[in-house]
Amino acid sequence: MGGILFPSSTHAACTNPAGDKADIIYNGDDNVLQYCDDTNWIIAGQASFETDSNFRKVFVTSTTTTGNFGGLGAADRECNNLAQTAGLTGYFKAWLSRDDTGEDPNSLLTQSTVPYGTVNSIKVADDWSDLIDGVLTNAIIWDENGTAISGDAIVWTNTTTAGGNQGAFDCTDWTSTASSGRVGRAGQLGSLWTHHGTLSCNSSGRFYCFQQDPETISSTTKKVFVTSTTFNGDFVSVATGMGYGGSDGVDAADYICQDFADNATPALTGTFKAWVSHSTSTDPNSTFTQSSDPYVLVDGVKIADDWADLIDGNLNASIMVDEDGNALGGLNRVWTNVTTAGADEGGNDCTNWTSVGGSARYGWTGHLGDLWTDSLTESCNTPKRLYCFEQ
Repeated sequence: MGGILFPSSTHAACTNPAGDKADIIYNGDDNVLQYCDDTNWIIAGQASFETDSNFRKVFVTSTTTTGNFGGLGAADRECNNLAQTAGLTGYFKAWLSRDDTGEDPNSLLTQSTVPYGTVNSIKVADDWSDLIDGVLTNAIIWDENGTAISGDAIVWTNTTTAGGNQGAFDCTDWTSTASSGRVGRAGQLGSLWTHHGTLSCNSSGRFYCFQQDPETISSTTKKVFVTSTTFNGDFVSVATGMGYGGSDGVDAADYICQDFADNATPALTGTFKAWVSHSTSTDPNSTFTQSSDPYVLVDGVKIADDWADLIDGNLNASIMVDEDGNALGGLNRVWTNVTTAGADEGGNDCTNWTSVGGSARYGWTGHLGDLWTDSLTESCNTPKRLYCFEQ
């Protein structure tokens, strides 16, 4: 940034560069005139929100991470943790994609008909259509606290200006530092804000976080959590140590989930079952109540509108909250042997969940697509968690 500056006093109100209210500069990077509104540099002819409070907030995170941050759901969780700490209301999602159909902002973010603006009321776009037309009204250079960051800051995206994914430049589903990831640059107005180039996944980058349209969630919901502790694949032995007296692996997993719900702080009411299977007669499709009510995490975040939405292959939010409402960090393996459609996956089930020998299929917390439940197989002697669903 540089060019003409018309100072008006000796006490700077705007920063990067320093300036006072009504000062004007020429931004040579973006070829625009900007003026100081007593707090921020605004593009001339493009206003902040003076009176209209009906807009969706957008910020770039104050924190940075390598490309190994645990998937789209983990990025969403970081957006919301920062938003809550800063006192921002609403639910936020990251402007981020992975190399899979339906795993991009076009599919995962609400496409708002009201404007988007920074937390300090600087307009970014008139609506969703304006957001994805290739040019922002003002750059996203303010974090969740309203503090301006460097206009050269790296932001993980793998997303086109139109909100679609850009292929395999996603640090191996955002789980590795060994490859490359597509980034944008905060401070840019054109395509470079989201589509600047690729960098090593060992680099440090931020997230863009977008507030979602508010939803009216039914007063009747089904709670979901992931257990706060891990177990080997012999659920019968684990549950027996908790007071279980049966011999079926899926029944034992249900017992474990119910025990965690009953002993949560505060205790969770209702009947809970584990998202696991060892046959077509024991899978969630056969044993779960297929609710028409929304499924929500213990902290109130919705993961699916109803059963049909739950098993359509993409969650609205990742299952990263335990029975006490605490968010789990990073990626966590979860025993499943269940497809995204709620069906039995096959014979990878630790001998009906009664043995530490053999292997079983698992999913990952932090993922929204099929990997949340249907990833790979691993030894039954390795500790993993359980997903627990209220019936």
